[in-house]
Formats: sequence, structure tokens, C-alpha cells
Amino acid sequence: MEIVSIITPSNVYDINKMEYLLSSSRTLDINIEVIGVGKEWKGFFSKLEWITDYCNTTPDVENRIIIMTDAYDTFYLQEMSIIVNKFKQMGYRILYSSEKKYEHQLGGDLDFYDSMGISNYKYLNTGAFIGYANDLKRFFNGVMDMVKTEGWDTSLKAVDQTAVSHYIAVDGSSYDIGLDYNCEIFYTSSKDQGDIDNYVEFHPGVEMAIRKNRKLFVKETESYPCVVHVPWKGRYKKVLEYLFNKWNT
Repeated sequence: MEIVSIITPSNVYDINKMEYLLSSSRTLDINIEVIGVGKEWKGFFSKLEWITDYCNTTPDVENRIIIMTDAYDTFYLQEMSIIVNKFKQMGYRILYSSEKKYEHQLGGDLDFYDSMGISNYKYLNTGAFIGYANDLKRFFNGVMDMVKTEGWDTSLKAVDQTAVSHYIAVDGSSYDIGLDYNCEIFYTSSKDQGDIDNYVEFHPGVEMAIRKNRKLFVKETESYPCVVHVPWKGRYKKVLEYLFNKWNT
């Protein structure tokens, strides 16, 4: 039996900024631990530090699974048991969310991601991942070692995504790691959010332990993801709110 730890990074516990994540997790009986509360936010490198620290200090339990989503622009769609079962069926040790937009990544790594992608959602997004704790611990320590050894500027915007993306491109073969090209678990709306109804729709849900919710269907991949991520909340909050309300109807 797996032990599942669900985390989100934020240096403040702000129920308004995290309203969609917290509300959906309550509905689905998902317990989320906010990591980084009370710590100094030094830019997106802080996110990498907090996740690495969490992996390094989490008790070493066989088959422990860790799930991470961003705090302010994500929400859960389906129960934890469904997420875990999907992850196990996909066969990876680490699975990252993916999106249509190649952003905050090095130009020299573009060919790698283009060659690996099997759908339009082929570019890494570090806003959500799931993986086994031991593998994640080794992976994030590897990312941190690369950043320090190569002297990365950790003040850069979204440096966490840049660093993780490059590390996967140069050393990903050392890990059993994949991207969620078919949006089986994670749906990231980049490039879809200008006309969201053209890319997703909602179907009647199934009776769950907590309540009945509608299921989001991604048209291109014909899949029912379990987590929604709408990046750039400052611009696309209405899309995030729209999707949440459609799910929560």
C-alpha cells in the first residue's frame, strides 16, 4: 500500500490566493501540505529549494508517492485513488505535466523536446509532478547540483522550469521520467486558454465518495485529467475560475 504525500509550495498560507486548490482538495478529501510557509521567497529558485528539502527530509518509506502542484493556479478534478492508479498504470517513476508552449526553457533544448513529444502537449511544465519519493530525492538533488556546478543565475524568472527542463534534456536518461503528453493526470492550459471551450469540455461525473463532480475532457488527447493548471493567473484568472465553476457545478 502506497503512502501518498501531497504538497504545494508557498511562503504564505493565503486562503484567497489558494482558493481553487484548497476548495477542490476539501471536496475530494485530499490533504495538502503547504511547504515553504514562513520562508523567504527569493524567486522561483526557492521553489526548487523547498521541494528538494522536502524530499531530503521526508521519511524513507518504500513506495511513498509525492504529488506536487503549484499553489495559486491549480485545482484537483478527481480523487487521489484515481490519480495514483493512473500513475502506476503509466509505468514511470516520475511524471511531469506538459503543455503546448515552450517557455522558460533553453533554446538549445527545444529539439530534444520536439523529438520526444507524441502530442501537441509536448513541452515540460514544472507546475505539477508525481513520483516516487526516492527517485524524486535523487532527481532534485541532481538538479540542484547542476545549478550550483554550472553557476546558474538563480534570480531569473521561472528558473525552476529552466533548470529542470535542461537537466532532463542532458541527464533524463538516468531516470525513469516522462511527460504527461496525453494529459492523463495533468492538464496545463497554455495556448488553449484563449478559446478554452474549443479544447476542453465537461462530461457528467461519476458518483464519488464525497460528491458528484463533472469530468473535464481534453478533446485533442481524448483524456480525463485529474489536475488543472492555468498558468499566468494574473491574465487568465477568468479561465481558471470558469473551469473551476464548470467542474464544481
